[in-house]
Amino acid sequence: MGSRGANEETIPRAVARIVDLLGAFRIRGAPIFHIRHESMRPNSSFAPGATGYPVKDEAREIEGEPVIVKQVNSAFIGTDLEARLRAAGIKTARHLRRDHKSLRGDNDPNGRQSRVRRAAGA
Repeated sequence: MGSRGANEETIPRAVARIVDLLGAFRIRGAPIFHIRHESMRPNSSFAPGATGYPVKDEAREIEGEPVIVKQVNSAFIGTDLEARLRAAGIKTARHLRRDHKSLRGDNDPNGRQSRVRRAAGA
């Protein structure tokens, strides 16, 4: 597979990292927002019912942690993510990076960087 493809080594490492981050945030009482991609394309692996749609049990939200469902490439488009971040006192992408160090891109290698730019309005 190419550099963008997942394989048997990268998926378990990614899930382990997500579990570590969730644990660290929960211990600190830091806000957690789960972003779930729900494709509108019926043949997509991220369409409801498809093999790529279910969340790994280890990374699943717990009571009180919101799940924001996105249907496009950005969780800021067509969702209330920005309002939720601001309500949690997170006002800038710089604030997110400095205090929470957890923005992650799950579908592309530049995801984190593009999400920070979108959040900053760049």
